[in-house]
Amino acid sequence: MSHEAKHRGSLAVDEGEEGGRAIAIEEGISAFVPVYASECNYLSSIRRLDLELLHTTKRMVAYLEVSALRSADWERRSSRAIRSGVSSTRCVAE
Repeated sequence: MSHEAKHRGSLAVDEGEEGGRAIAIEEGISAFVPVYASECNYLSSIRRLDLELLHTTKRMVAYLEVSALRSADWERRSSRAIRSGVSSTRCVAE
């Protein structure tokens, strides 16, 4: 096998492993956030998300591409995603 073919194969494996890690981390966050939200009345009275929650989720994705976001961008994007998910969870819980 040529060096180029080995390199392409390694890239495919690397991308597959990265995707697998991303899925596992997403599942972890999907399990963690609703529990956190349920302990905080589904974030209904919270204007700004707890920094502990944001830092925890950011640490969970530290090895993924999204970790390159600036802190302000991470807070804005993750807050939006978390609130959207929690809103859905709240509807199901009610």
